[in-house]
Amino acid sequence: MIRKAHLTDAAQILHIYKEAIDEGNSFITRPEEFRETIVTIQQWLKKPQQIVFVAEDAQQIMGWLSFQTTSTVAGYITMVVCHASRGKGVGSQLLAHIIKWVEVHPTIDKIALNVFSTNLDAMALYTKFGFQQEGRKVRAFKIDDDYVDDILMYRML
Repeated sequence: MIRKAHLTDAAQILHIYKEAIDEGNSFITRPEEFRETIVTIQQWLKKPQQIVFVAEDAQQIMGWLSFQTTSTVAGYITMVVCHASRGKGVGSQLLAHIIKWVEVHPTIDKIALNVFSTNLDAMALYTKFGFQQEGRKVRAFKIDDDYVDDILMYRML
């Protein structure tokens, strides 16, 4: 089930976020730099220009997606699925939900995101949902000893 996140979800959201940071291949934040807490996640959930949805099964959050408006016509998404739930359709459910949600908000015409060039599974999922590449920041980040491009993707509605 996909639903809007509640403040009481902060601990599970934090756990999934930290898990992704610890993997080291999806965010520029290194594990030793990660400073989020339950309180900062709760503050983040209260931001008026942002909405967060969670994928939940039996009261266990399997992933989350945030949508933050960046202008009057566009918004930016960040999505994280816990390791154990990857490849099981959770990301697809979250993306389908945000697309439907944005479609009923007629002022928003564009959904945008950034993804590492090495995250091929995520790029394939975004492409499946109609996202296209609009830019590439070459060697934008260095993960361990390897440079990674930052891929900018979008979907017009």
